[in-house]
Amino acid sequence: MHAEVCGRRESGEGIFVLALRTELAREITAGHFVNVKVAEVEPFLRRPFSVAWCEGDVMELLIQMRGRGTGILARAAPGTVLSLLGPLGTPFDLDALAEAPGVDLLAGGVGSAPLIILAAQLRARAPALPVRLFLGARTRALLPEPDVASARVPETMLATDDGTAGSRGTVLALFERHMRAGHIVCACGPTGMLEAVRKLAAARDLRCFLSLEAEMACGFGVCQGCVVRLAGGAYAKVCEDGPVFDAATLAPLRPGQ
Repeated sequence: MHAEVCGRRESGEGIFVLALRTELAREITAGHFVNVKVAEVEPFLRRPFSVAWCEGDVMELLIQMRGRGTGILARAAPGTVLSLLGPLGTPFDLDALAEAPGVDLLAGGVGSAPLIILAAQLRARAPALPVRLFLGARTRALLPEPDVASARVPETMLATDDGTAGSRGTVLALFERHMRAGHIVCACGPTGMLEAVRKLAAARDLRCFLSLEAEMACGFGVCQGCVVRLAGGAYAKVCEDGPVFDAATLAPLRPGQ
């Protein structure tokens, strides 16, 4: 599938939103990702990105600058045609979430990508469902478009480690002060944050789903380079069995695993 770059905007320090025009946008469920071929020769491997927003035939990817591949995408001019594979992965179960008393979304930095579109898709399915977004980062400059997040998810609360936006402290600490019984938790962000969310959910008996990030080469289960350990000792593939997992099924998460 091909996609045409139709826009780009800065979203934070070293963070940008890339807008792509593609029929694939109409097939996305929150939690899906796409694998993008960023160049014809080098880098050779595709890059996986969570889909952050879809409207009509336009898809937005929230991208953090991390190397040559993302640098090429940052310089992509409108009209540039990219090759996409997708939608990939196992997304959030919208039907199950829509039946909950409420859904709380915990995002660390660019981990907001699959959660904001999740809020929108849940509102479309269950307009009366309480959905809250807790968005955190180390400092305000690393919060991806907090104004856009607040516009798309009206009940948004911010936290920064240094207090430059929202509450001072971690997003998990903010969430703990506002927890509601029965709400399902969905989280995406750095591995350390997700492990803290997993442990909190286990301690408080919260139903919780985590959207994991992992290095991957293929995106559809062949290379087995993105495995995560499950609670029973077996392994699952983030690209195929995830990226969304029930937190109760996972073994403790370790950065770089």
